[in-house]
Amino acid sequence: MADIKKITGKLQAGEGTVGKLLMEDVVYNDLKITTANLKEISNRLAAGEGTLGKLLARTMRSTSMWRARRASIKNIAARSKKAKAPSAS
Repeated sequence: MADIKKITGKLQAGEGTVGKLLMEDVVYNDLKITTANLKEISNRLAAGEGTLGKLLARTMRSTSMWRARRASIKNIAARSKKAKAPSAS
């Protein structure tokens, strides 16, 4: 119980990261703005905007294309293997 009181006291005094977030509006507002900025950047990247967004979009398309080709090759190989297997008569 003493530990909880100690922790609560430190939070109320604005000590530590969580204490500062709880007690200082500036830290909270900065974090809120930073989070909003990161969300905007993430959305723009996902939409393929800007140089990095275009690069990421191109990379994702290439990755998807290679995965589809690999799956197609595996499918062809499996069918070929099945066709070559001796039938049980």
